[in-house]
Amino acid sequence: MIFKYKAAMDFGSNAIRGVVAQYSPMGLDIIKKYRFPIRLGDDVFHMGLVPSEKIHNMIEVMRFFKEECYKYGVTQIVAVGTSALRDASNQVEVVNSCFEATGIKIQVISGSQEAKWIWMGVKNALHIENHICVLMDIGGGSVEVTLNAYRSRPQFFSLPFGTLRALEDLNHNQFSPLQFKEYMNVTYSAKLKKVVSSFKNNKIEFIVGTGGNLTSLLDLSQAVCKKPRTSSLSREQLSKIVQTLESMNSKARQKTFGLRPDRADVIVPAGHFALLLMEVCQCEEIVIPGVGLREGVLWSLVAPSKKR
Repeated sequence: MIFKYKAAMDFGSNAIRGVVAQYSPMGLDIIKKYRFPIRLGDDVFHMGLVPSEKIHNMIEVMRFFKEECYKYGVTQIVAVGTSALRDASNQVEVVNSCFEATGIKIQVISGSQEAKWIWMGVKNALHIENHICVLMDIGGGSVEVTLNAYRSRPQFFSLPFGTLRALEDLNHNQFSPLQFKEYMNVTYSAKLKKVVSSFKNNKIEFIVGTGGNLTSLLDLSQAVCKKPRTSSLSREQLSKIVQTLESMNSKARQKTFGLRPDRADVIVPAGHFALLLMEVCQCEEIVIPGVGLREGVLWSLVAPSKKR
């Protein structure tokens, strides 16, 4: 059969995501995307484990997604866990419980593997092979950074900070917007500079941003900046969007821009991470293609032997 259906699940710190895709000689065609607002990071980053209630929620989501996959004739489901599950002290219990209940094995991947698959998803969506660029995926518990240059192999990094961790610091210290910006600069700037310095004297052309928060920030560009939505944001546009969001509380962001509750609180830290990287890289543009880990996992299934 020429057309085959594949599915991937991403158990992230802020939400669980699923995607069903059709694969053919023409490539991957995303059929449907799913998002389940189960925030594993809230419990793991506070208590160090996934509580039994959240394990039950995970199982219910997996059963639902499995039923959805049957409707499309999916032949393979791959599930991966990222930062929250990497840090969970009861990781083995969580993985085993979910497998026994659903038959789906969650593969808890390293940060560097996560970065590699994100890069794979991006390079199949954008022509980055002849460009010097930095890829940044902003998650709830970690930030993955990839240095991409056409004359050398990509370099993959995973940094142990993310939007949920930053949000906890913001709320705990009750920072003002200016204080929070200064805190982000002091706390994370040196770490990002150390990673980007691996590029040595290579001039970075642009940044590629992935993750749901960056896609949402791009979606807000038309409403906030009064300009047609494109596939990228300038540093000026992104700064204006972040400042607008900072002037509102979470409920106002939901009401004004239709943001989900579990997006409205973490979107500001995500914007600051992106602005910080743009400053470190001295880049004025961030390209946001709307692909990421899930697409990379799917490409790893359909082209496992392809040289990467």
